[in-house]
Amino acid sequence: MEAEQKIIPDCYIAIDLETTGLDAKKDQIIEIGAVRMEYGRETAVFSRLVRPNGEIGERVQQLTKITNEMLQTAPYIEEVLPDLAAFELMDVSKLPLVGHNVLFDYSFLKRAMVNYGYAYERMGIDTLKLARKFCNQLERKNLDAVCAFLEIPMEQHHRAVNDARAAASILEKLKQMYCKQDPEAFLPRPLIYQVKRAQLLTKHQKEYLNDLIKCNRIKHTVDIERLTRAEASRLTDQWIQEYGKLAPEQKSWRKEKEGEIHV
Repeated sequence: MEAEQKIIPDCYIAIDLETTGLDAKKDQIIEIGAVRMEYGRETAVFSRLVRPNGEIGERVQQLTKITNEMLQTAPYIEEVLPDLAAFELMDVSKLPLVGHNVLFDYSFLKRAMVNYGYAYERMGIDTLKLARKFCNQLERKNLDAVCAFLEIPMEQHHRAVNDARAAASILEKLKQMYCKQDPEAFLPRPLIYQVKRAQLLTKHQKEYLNDLIKCNRIKHTVDIERLTRAEASRLTDQWIQEYGKLAPEQKSWRKEKEGEIHV
């Protein structure tokens, strides 16, 4: 009986993100989906599209069915985070996060939260790890494969709320099947991801990017003002590789110090 009391809380938040890529340091969130579960029932839903800084690629659009047109009127991440924080903290406790490879979603969320001044430390349960432990006969352990194996109906894959619901269903199904056998496997554990608050781009980075745009007539959808220092550096490198460096007479300033901007 005591072992059963240590099993995951009866309430948790299943979460999933759609992103522009797989690297939380470089890529951006384009959709957040979260489902609040209480005693095996869905009691609240959070779903937001998030406008990225720039357009998303064709492959991401095909995979998620999220288009650039859909994102044009979506709020930026800093407008979404307060609502997400309020959703997560509908009571005084911090509920554990549940997801399929939950550390992936947590890494993007924590980076965004930290950048906009939120403390964000959470416990979590990874349904991918549970699938690897209890569904080892499956060759692939991705979300749709595990749902098919467990006979869990699944709506459109790669939309955040649908995938969050699927993760919750996997957890509930595996709990029913294996929690008495191995209750320790279902305990929430700290989600560990170290991140520092991003620094804003420098004045010289901004000027150089604007000079690149002007001199090379670069068509883009990036809001330069929103770039971090690291993002500005990567974008500068990308455009230099494509268009070449600016000649000295093309730069808007004349007294840059050696090494102030990496070009």
